[in-house]
Amino acid sequence: MFIADDIDGEEEVDFVALVESPAIQRNFLAFGDQFVEPTQGESKTDFMPRCIDYIINEGKESEQAVAICSSLWEQHFAGTKISFDYDDTLSTQRGKELAIQKIDAGEIVYIISARSQKENLIPVANELGIPLDRVYAVGSNSAKIDKIKELGISKHYDNNAEVISKLGSIGEKFLEVKILCKECGHSWDYQEGGEDPYTCHMCGGKEKFESYNDYPQSAKDNAERGIRLNEEIGNRCATQVGKVRAQQIMNGENLSMDTIKRTYSYLSRAAEYYNPDDTKACGTISYLLWGGEPMLRWAESKMNQEEFSAHLSFAVQDEDQRIVSGPLMIADLPIYRRDEDGEYYVMFTGEQIKKIVQRFFKKGYQAKVNIEHGKKADGVYMFESYIIDRERGVNPPTGFEDVADGSWFGSFKVENDKLWGEVKAGTFKGFSVEGLFRYEKAGMILQKEEQIMAQIFKILEQIEQK
Repeated sequence: MFIADDIDGEEEVDFVALVESPAIQRNFLAFGDQFVEPTQGESKTDFMPRCIDYIINEGKESEQAVAICSSLWEQHFAGTKISFDYDDTLSTQRGKELAIQKIDAGEIVYIISARSQKENLIPVANELGIPLDRVYAVGSNSAKIDKIKELGISKHYDNNAEVISKLGSIGEKFLEVKILCKECGHSWDYQEGGEDPYTCHMCGGKEKFESYNDYPQSAKDNAERGIRLNEEIGNRCATQVGKVRAQQIMNGENLSMDTIKRTYSYLSRAAEYYNPDDTKACGTISYLLWGGEPMLRWAESKMNQEEFSAHLSFAVQDEDQRIVSGPLMIADLPIYRRDEDGEYYVMFTGEQIKKIVQRFFKKGYQAKVNIEHGKKADGVYMFESYIIDRERGVNPPTGFEDVADGSWFGSFKVENDKLWGEVKAGTFKGFSVEGLFRYEKAGMILQKEEQIMAQIFKILEQIEQK
């Protein structure tokens, strides 16, 4: 990331967005009280008793409380449309369970598939109680994207990364959670488990782990290349674990967090033995078998996400204040990006963030807030901002003790009634910044220590020549 030293430079954050899924994987700060509005993921059967009890305590009669709470539920979810792809999404047990949660929460659920015939979708629709006029088989992914936008869908779940990328904030990557056995490493889908889905039928072990398969295509390509290179020299490189890992990565299989951590640990150590010019060296082949550099960065990002994924809930000390606070930019955090330039990670240092914040305030952007990087959010403005600097006594708030110096936090006043209702309901969980930046590929600029070493070697070379 390049940020010019001149405070009048062009690189800047020109908008702060209220979003459901912050790229920095950190939500708003935790508050204290509960609201009577439905919270995200809360079912009607859970909401009604909580709401009725609250309303009665406010002095209303029981019948009035029931009527008020029923109305609040209907108003809160009116018009919310959610859609699911079918193959490898709603066809999975986890996909069905997620759809049931959405239906139970009062949301209007659609099935929108790239298939050309919807006859195979109908049994699942009937099983879940989704009306057939909300089931679409449109024939292609591009037509699916058009249909999602045409119907005004708020959130679409899909396992296709390209579809998610083109949908922007509407898209939500669906990851099937497989069940992995800690004892033998065997994995299976929930629906394959029979009456006791959490018992491994290979060794009898009983452990359930969440797992992930959204690593970059370039990591899969590296694993496939490593397998091919290893075969060319008689399959003599790597341990059996390394060979198994290569097959898993090449095939896009789900990996548990434990496996991801082991992958990161191995690649961190093996990177020094990787020589792209020597394709017969075991150091090179083994590094590729484990997915290489893109797998290392992905594993690091996943570990950061796990560390930063504490789901902090909304509430305020005083509802009348209508204040929401949280992190805007986390220093030294790799953030995954995928666009026309390929797959890569971007990262802001503390010094870069400081320059960005200075320009943000110099240009008077405190009221430039939008919704999911789209429509401007009227009646929302920043009134508090600080950059973490432990030496100066500017410490991170509770729950964020692990963030690096240079991380940017802020507080916003929300005067817009509709937006404040959505904030309380959990529609928006955090901030996401947008702006103009210039990127530089890692490794193109030498770090200070490397520059010094380069100078030393140059001097020694000159001495030897004399």
